[in-house]
Amino acid sequence: SKEQEQHYLKLIIDESERLRRLVDDLLDLKALEAVETFEMDYVVLNKLVQISVERFKQLAESREIELEIILPEEPVTIWGNSDRLKQVLTNLVDNAIKHSEFGTKVRIQLGFENDWAFISVKDQGPGIPQEELENIWERFYKVDKSRSRRGTGTGLGLSIVKKIIEMHKGKVLARSRLGWGTVFTVYLPLIVGDESQGINE
Repeated sequence: SKEQEQHYLKLIIDESERLRRLVDDLLDLKALEAVETFEMDYVVLNKLVQISVERFKQLAESREIELEIILPEEPVTIWGNSDRLKQVLTNLVDNAIKHSEFGTKVRIQLGFENDWAFISVKDQGPGIPQEELENIWERFYKVDKSRSRRGTGTGLGLSIVKKIIEMHKGKVLARSRLGWGTVFTVYLPLIVGDESQGINE
């Protein structure tokens, strides 16, 4: 029947899309592993966070998810590659929204902690079991589907995030509690004092 044809066609298109994303992610990870460093520059994170999160407004609204952005008044400046950092945020916010229940909140916060700038992305999703937390950075690892973390990703997003952050001499941590959601926090070395003079905003 026509309906069945449409149904199978949709499955094929979905699957080919998924494979395309997988190939893109794999090539990206390979490229990341092949380079020692990125082109770096001064990056003011306040603006970068704002812009990266704004792109998710529609997706969030379609799932009735509130996006809350918390930014400090003073500029948070680091040495980095803004395209790659946008990619990190995009991956983390996309994950948070996709793993959130309808009508919940995703909170993105930028701040300082000692000599580090941090960006945290917190969801109110089902959470990740403790025993699986350390495995989430591995390639193709996906948290047990039965816990309703919807399996639309390629299983490479967090490997890419980790790699990019390590290349910025930073670190990324995940904390989670079942039923309470998950928070991913990225730490990047701050530029402090004299070094940051004369930066063009």
